[in-house]
Amino acid sequence: MALLHDDVASITSDCRLLSPHFPNQKHCHHASVRKCRFMASSGQLKACRKCGSERGAAKTQCGEISREAFHIAIARSLPQTRTNKSMRFINVMPAVRILKRLCAAAGLALLLTACSQTSGVQRQPAAPPVDPALQAMYAEVQDGGQIIPAVDVSKMDPRNVRQVVNYRTSYLPGTIVVDPHARFLYLVMEGDKAMRYGIGVAKAGLEFQGVGDINRKARWPGWVPTQNMIAREPDRYGPLAQGLPGGIDNPLGARALYLYQNGRDTLYRIHGTNEAWSIGQSVSSGCIRLLNQDIIDLHARVPVGSQMVVLPLEESGRGEF
Repeated sequence: MALLHDDVASITSDCRLLSPHFPNQKHCHHASVRKCRFMASSGQLKACRKCGSERGAAKTQCGEISREAFHIAIARSLPQTRTNKSMRFINVMPAVRILKRLCAAAGLALLLTACSQTSGVQRQPAAPPVDPALQAMYAEVQDGGQIIPAVDVSKMDPRNVRQVVNYRTSYLPGTIVVDPHARFLYLVMEGDKAMRYGIGVAKAGLEFQGVGDINRKARWPGWVPTQNMIAREPDRYGPLAQGLPGGIDNPLGARALYLYQNGRDTLYRIHGTNEAWSIGQSVSSGCIRLLNQDIIDLHARVPVGSQMVVLPLEESGRGEF
């Protein structure tokens, strides 16, 4: 172990107490070093073998001292330590034990501090703020005496939010393009753009493909289950055979668009829903569903007579870029 030169000088006068072989010599502190390589083998201190200096110079050159000399320096810094004057030997063991206890306590304190920093309950990161414009788009709506509840947009997949996208197609602006396999509906706009809506697709939404026209539009439409639906689930749809009036609980939602082909009803519908979770999913009933806020928007943009295209699987995903 090494001390500063000032510390070495302060204990040099006691070196002879630790080196009884040289009682009459004004010793360099090297005499107190157990592993000292700097004492002459003849027993006379002539010069420091490490630096070649005489006694006085050697005191300031070498910083290595023995464990006993280090204890002496520590003991001198503690005013309560008692010495045995007859033997001129300092009992430093109590001080050593105190130092050990202090070190152990300091180590325990550091350990507990580290534990307290790592054992705390981890907080969940705060949800990012929602765009106010998006909240307004899907806010609560009062329409035709009905109240359409707001949609929790923080739980929506951003893909399914109504938005303008880049879209290249040969169909004219104003055409509705339904991609049931990608679960999107596009309203073609000018300049290679389209308004895109997320949709939910039932089995009936996959049973038609091709081109037709929107020959009928309805606000808060009534609904009558088909004969096939009644036959398939008589307990569920049998009581509704006479139809269900329009309203917030009607499965067609706030608006409906009806697809005709060559003057005949294809039974293909684009309609609303309050079930926000179903957008972007395959669903069990209905046809092509949009959120009520979205079907109201689409209904307002599309006049009767507009063309509508339902894409087959092999054309799914084309156009958007």
